[in-house]
Amino acid sequence: MTKIAGRQVEVGIGVEVTPGTAVAAADFFKWESLSLMAMADKVLLNSARGIRNKTSNSLIIKQYGKGSIEMVPTVDIVPYLLGLFMGTRNSAAAAGETTGAYDHTFTVQNANASMKTATLTIKQGGIQTERYANTVVDSFDLTVDKDFAKLKVGLLGMFPDTSSISPSYTQDSLFSKVQMNAYIGTTVALALGSPASTTLTSDTTAPAAASTIVIGGVTYTFVSALTGAAYEVFINTTAAAALINLKKAINNTGTPGTDYGLGTLAHPQVIATTISTTTLLIQAILNGTAANSIATTQAGTSHCTWAGATMNSGTPGVGSGPTPLVNFTLSGNNNVLFDDAFLSGSAQPVAGGFVAGPLELKGSYTIQFADTTELAKYKNNTLNSLVIQMRGALVGVAPTYEQITFKFGKLVLTKGPVEYNLDGLNYIKQEFTISYDATDHELTAIVSNNYAGTNYQ
Repeated sequence: MTKIAGRQVEVGIGVEVTPGTAVAAADFFKWESLSLMAMADKVLLNSARGIRNKTSNSLIIKQYGKGSIEMVPTVDIVPYLLGLFMGTRNSAAAAGETTGAYDHTFTVQNANASMKTATLTIKQGGIQTERYANTVVDSFDLTVDKDFAKLKVGLLGMFPDTSSISPSYTQDSLFSKVQMNAYIGTTVALALGSPASTTLTSDTTAPAAASTIVIGGVTYTFVSALTGAAYEVFINTTAAAALINLKKAINNTGTPGTDYGLGTLAHPQVIATTISTTTLLIQAILNGTAANSIATTQAGTSHCTWAGATMNSGTPGVGSGPTPLVNFTLSGNNNVLFDDAFLSGSAQPVAGGFVAGPLELKGSYTIQFADTTELAKYKNNTLNSLVIQMRGALVGVAPTYEQITFKFGKLVLTKGPVEYNLDGLNYIKQEFTISYDATDHELTAIVSNNYAGTNYQ
């Protein structure tokens, strides 16, 4: 008999408009492990019949789906799971965007009401395709360590029926610890701060060939014809066209060899965002004051001027900036009131009958202390706010980053720190729980991607 290898199993998800009413899959997981299966709880009756031999009958008292799925979190799939776990979502265009980039904000639905549900469809090669309607997320476990970030969610749902899917996949940004930053402060706003920004203004005359624009340690040279050198910017006859190509060169989003020189890399400290025919807004990638000192100058007849010699002359960045993390874990549990879904007397859970119990959120982080600044942040962290960001590729017109952000209102450090030294470097690992705060709440999650959000319902 032909057997289907586990790698041939495909999983799709769609958010249900009406709890328990199955919907088609809107997206598909690139999964690492999967255990979702049909469960049947039975009771046995051993009856005496006047002889030594026993005879048994069984009765199914509960039928449902249960299991988990583990994956590398991506900005396309994570919003489905955050919506199911947290309950409340708001989607809108990302700041400064006219099209192509959206922010999806998730908050905890604290009312004791039915949870949001989804339909999970599992295609097991050519053997069968099972459909689990009325599925909720009971637990949410995120780990960011030396490998890719990993997310595992615990699932409960209806007993499966059969269906069909036609899977399709997109190329997603994958997150690891090198793309993760943490911000610590007394409130979420003070922890996160804001990025420095400044504006380059053209006098409407095209730049002269060989004139330059300098941002930090990177020099962009305007040319009337590309020679193949890196960081050349094609003037293309007009001031507006030159600004457009400069934006593309800074972000590395245009066509190398056509808009700018081959070998040009995205600027390591800033992105170019809002543009008009005469202005180009430059914004620091990381929040905080460190970017205020980035140089912004020009040389030759560029017909362009900056607000000043550094980004501090524009809108200075605010906040202490990011803290580098060695690893991070977040564990959340909705403590679903499982038995309540069967109070109708049916062996199947009632559609929309899964209700969240007391919310539990806890985790840990490990910090490497490079200087006393990071040590001071750590020492002041009890009952402070924590913001974790994972950043991917640029999307949208402005543009913005694909990004997953977790904002924690108040951290309560639950154990003494574990300090250790590895290869001459100092590390401290700290465990915490998360307390509700009237302003910053317990948890807010924001995912930025190129989905408008209608598929997240």
